[in-house]
Amino acid sequence: FSVCVQPLLPTERSCVGQAMAQHLGSAECSRSVSASRAKADDVMEVCVVGAGFSGLLCAVALRDQGVPLESICILEAGPGCGGVWREGGVGDYPGAACDVEAYEYLPLLQRVGFVPSRKYVMQAEIGGYAALLADRLGIMPSIRFNTRVVDARYREADHGPALWEVKAEDGTSIYTQHLVMACGPLSTPKFPTISGMGSFPGPTFHTAKWDHSVPLAGRRVGVVGTGASAAQVITTIADSVEHLYVFQRTPVWASPRNDEPTPDELREKILGEGGYTDALRRAEVADFDNNIFPKLH
Repeated sequence: FSVCVQPLLPTERSCVGQAMAQHLGSAECSRSVSASRAKADDVMEVCVVGAGFSGLLCAVALRDQGVPLESICILEAGPGCGGVWREGGVGDYPGAACDVEAYEYLPLLQRVGFVPSRKYVMQAEIGGYAALLADRLGIMPSIRFNTRVVDARYREADHGPALWEVKAEDGTSIYTQHLVMACGPLSTPKFPTISGMGSFPGPTFHTAKWDHSVPLAGRRVGVVGTGASAAQVITTIADSVEHLYVFQRTPVWASPRNDEPTPDELREKILGEGGYTDALRRAEVADFDNNIFPKLH
């Protein structure tokens, strides 16, 4: 039995090349849209691709700056908010959790009125918080779920401003003045190229495509890699499998998490002291830069 853990690749093409081509006079990017625009399903001020935290926070910031919510469209390929953290997403493997303290990682806690249950929360709680954030801050109506973007082109118009044409997998088009790519790089796994791997008779899958139908208890399991995902899987299944083999290329740094439920005193500070979580985040960054990072060299 083998579980493969490898770096992941982005799924969406960057639009930088399209914008550059438009400036260079590419016929494909500068084609007139005056005729096709009339047939477009939508014309938006801002279109955001991805409803993970980046996409949600972008929409919140735009609305805070006065952009009407009805002029913002978020296109999400999956059925829910949270990106890698949503239920059934690529973070749906045993032990999946954030390896950064939740009080610093989860955004806008005070504004949403939410306190993480513990220092390092699990995948389900993070995904649930993303949906809660979108709902309580009024972003949910702008999200179109199960809408995968397959193409984006910057097109000039005969009259009026040039627009981005964003095409979805179902064939619909959305025209927008501004396009924000908030699709993260963790949605499509890449299996390693290992000689003989195709002849392995046991179940083989990537952590990003975890097969929950395969029982691990009492079996010999191999894990390739020692990144964050591997570390979480390894520590979660180690006591239940017959034997665990870990194939490591490069040693990694690891330290105790000292995980614990959120103390009542901390809960009160998060909800009651303005800017408290921002101060925690700044202190963590400063501590890493001044104390931890120098020791790694």
